[in-house]
Amino acid sequence: MFELSSPMPPAHRFPGWRRVVNFLMPHSALLICALFLLAGVALSGDYGISVDERDWRSDAIDKLNLILSNGDLGSVEPLQKPQNRVQGISFQLPLLLAERVLGLTDYYHIHRLRLTLTHLFFIAGGFCCYLLVWRLFNNRLLAIVALLLFLLHPRLYAHSFLNSKDLPFLSMFMIALYLLERAWRRDTAGAFVLLGVAVGILTDLRIMGVMLFPAALALRSFDLLGAGAWGRRKHILVTAGVFALVAGLTPFVLSPYAWSQPLDYLTSALNLTVNHPTVIPQLFQGESILSTETPPHYALTWFAITTPPFILLLGIIGAAAVAGQCLSQCRAIADRNRHSRPAYRHSHESGNPESRPFWIPVFTGMPVSKLASIGNARLRFGVFLLACFILPLLAVVLLNSNIYHSWRLLYFIYAPFCLLAVLGLRWLAAALGRQQRLRWGGYGLAGVGLALIALQMAQLHPQQQIYFNFLVNRATPEYLQTRYDFDYWYIGQNQALEYLLARHPGETLTVMARLATLRILPAEKQQRLRLARNSDTRELDYDLIAPSHPVPIPYRLYLRHRPDLAFNSPYASRVYNNTILSVKALDGDRMSPAAADAYRQLYRQAIAREPVIRAYYNVYLQGRTLTFIRENCQPGDRAGELGVKIYRPNPDTGRGLFPDTGIYHQSLHNSGVRLDGRCLAVIRLPDYPIAHIIVGQSHPDKARQETWEEWYSFAPAALDDIIAAIGQQRQQTALHSVFEVFLYQDAPGQRRLLYHKPDCSRQEYETRFRLHIYPVDPAALPPKRQEIGFDRRDFYLPPYGGWPGGQCFAIIHLPDYPIAEIWTGQGDLWDGVLYPAADPAALRASDAALAGVEPDARNYFDLYRQGSKLIYRRESCAATDIAADFFLHIVPAAAADLPPERQAHGFANRDFVFARQGGLFDGKCLATVPLPEYPIAEIRTGQYTPEQGQLWAAELTVR
Repeated sequence: MFELSSPMPPAHRFPGWRRVVNFLMPHSALLICALFLLAGVALSGDYGISVDERDWRSDAIDKLNLILSNGDLGSVEPLQKPQNRVQGISFQLPLLLAERVLGLTDYYHIHRLRLTLTHLFFIAGGFCCYLLVWRLFNNRLLAIVALLLFLLHPRLYAHSFLNSKDLPFLSMFMIALYLLERAWRRDTAGAFVLLGVAVGILTDLRIMGVMLFPAALALRSFDLLGAGAWGRRKHILVTAGVFALVAGLTPFVLSPYAWSQPLDYLTSALNLTVNHPTVIPQLFQGESILSTETPPHYALTWFAITTPPFILLLGIIGAAAVAGQCLSQCRAIADRNRHSRPAYRHSHESGNPESRPFWIPVFTGMPVSKLASIGNARLRFGVFLLACFILPLLAVVLLNSNIYHSWRLLYFIYAPFCLLAVLGLRWLAAALGRQQRLRWGGYGLAGVGLALIALQMAQLHPQQQIYFNFLVNRATPEYLQTRYDFDYWYIGQNQALEYLLARHPGETLTVMARLATLRILPAEKQQRLRLARNSDTRELDYDLIAPSHPVPIPYRLYLRHRPDLAFNSPYASRVYNNTILSVKALDGDRMSPAAADAYRQLYRQAIAREPVIRAYYNVYLQGRTLTFIRENCQPGDRAGELGVKIYRPNPDTGRGLFPDTGIYHQSLHNSGVRLDGRCLAVIRLPDYPIAHIIVGQSHPDKARQETWEEWYSFAPAALDDIIAAIGQQRQQTALHSVFEVFLYQDAPGQRRLLYHKPDCSRQEYETRFRLHIYPVDPAALPPKRQEIGFDRRDFYLPPYGGWPGGQCFAIIHLPDYPIAEIWTGQGDLWDGVLYPAADPAALRASDAALAGVEPDARNYFDLYRQGSKLIYRRESCAATDIAADFFLHIVPAAAADLPPERQAHGFANRDFVFARQGGLFDGKCLATVPLPEYPIAEIRTGQYTPEQGQLWAAELTVR
């Protein structure tokens, strides 16, 4: 098999360019790093600031104050939170000291400094990647490719400016890998001390860095097992001990909180890694999920769809080459050991030190001393890299870790994967044959792949953090935005503000944005921006803050929905990153002539059609564009945002019948512009299939309230289908209260609750619904719900329903486990209990068993006593016949059989609701009620209502 460590032809063997190559090759890595640094300094001003950046800086200030106060934890209030105590400062503190040394006070310059130093450390990690590959393979060209592979990952490149927490951890991980190889190569105590410091710093940055501690000791144990003389073993033990001591103490030295509470620091750090208290809703594969409920493939999927395919392919090839060669050599050694096992036993008996009695059952009894000789140092290092990539992904799954923001918390696994990609390229180059031209052709293809990645990064600049590869559909930005989180850190606000200032030269704009975003702009630009507060939103020009949604699908683009931005604007088509999320349009007197003409043209196009909705605003639909128009509009008429809630077709049926919560997709908002005495607003609908929409206008001062709302269906039969479904359900199990509540099962077999009220008031529409679901078996509930015995699913009508034409609708998806009882209500307006109907097939079977059997009593219902059960049956039955409650009084043969509290009454009270014991089928109804085991003398039963009293009664005398 191909040896991963076989030499490559050195560059000086190629004539012609020998002098140039001989000069460039030794210095090429430094030149590349210098070019990247110069480009980074020039481009750093293009990047924004994350929502966490100022918190990380504030945490470093708190830790510095803790150091200056000699570890007095009570003097620093933010450090009372466990997550703040264990945040590493190995990188944040140097950034803070750098700005103090330079005397920077303006946050614009502080931000530029932090971006530059973070990017510089990223380049340092890349240079260590270069050194590591050069030392492993003695091939500078391969090492240069490794450097470029490390630096040219689009997402990581953007984060190398924006992310002063996860990217320094990645860089430090690569540095630690280089120092690990260096320690084994030099095999000196000093090298292992340096490695221990690196692993300690890595652990301080993130507690996950502790994984290199046992890994390094495990690698050292291989050297110990393969060592012969005692002097060699002693040296290995000393260096391992020095490494363990330094690596173990360094994190405690670097963390001021650990000085006084070392044990609590360690336990808090480990617990924070597995059970982080921050739970974040996020969008993944089109579904809104919590970070504590991510699927097992979450991190690996994000890694696969956000890493350039060229690098993915090389990494997979490298991992396969390492695994294949390791298994092949293990098998060969095992075969040799099996054939020569007596010789090993004889040599041990004779005192041969090469075969100490270390045996393991793996590899068919191979001595551990032989296991240490598998392959060579490079191959063992390749296996180590493969473990560094796979084990963190497995740990996240096995520990059910709280992971969010794509694979940001696992960015460090790119360090070993990058090196595996280098091994993959090395394997491909050797597999092309011994001809030098073919091998250089392989490297040429690698150069083309890297050039294409660099071109994509240039096209996305400065939003490389939203890079996706071809494994997901990138045809339209809208598709990606409805399936994956984009700009979860609001990075694009910086570029959005720059764009708006350029579009309105000389104007002072009122914006709703993060204060930190304004502070990183130059002083002259900050003076042209006024930060709006909640009290003055009516004067707002632009809103860059994501609105809240009942279903948390945050971070979408709303820039296209404003015509005066969308017309002749490169911003909307070039950047699809969640920046200007909702826009309050300017009045006509502040518009450019081109924007005003665009609005007038939209108005003329709209009124040429009939409106699809006539309400406070008339709503016109042209293609995928909704135009809201109100004639003779006053300034107050456009107070509050105009919006649309979008519902997608039911994926089970492909129809628009009012869908469940998983089909409510998103909300879009805009505000009207007042021009020529009329108000006008435009919202562009996304391109995916839509079943129906609900349009309306929000109240200007009250969250989640609408001043008006109307329904429009893209499938005209959808509303008719709902009304027809309600008519059908009236003959089935229902709760008739202020709202009609129907329990039904659709064609695919999914159980749902349908709420309906034909004449619905604003109060009834806005009041919160209560919904408690009691299972037959409490063990079916989530662990946190088992204590209370029911599943609580309270909700507001949107997004589970609508208010079209004054009617209120809602459809709720029910869980799959068997349900005993459903309690629902709405504030103090109404409440009631609903019982799932019995299985019609079971009811038919019970009815068939009664054929030819005379009832024990006849009345409004026929009554049958069979063993320990009482059966109620009516041949022609409707829902109204079983709506009243049933009473059931059982008189025992001996009063002593009754519970003490019932003995004074002389009978057992078994009153019940018919729907809980039976149901309707084929125009009939049947219910089965269990009877007590003791002897019974008499049974009295019937129906009653509190208003009318007893409706009917029957008696059964038991002989």
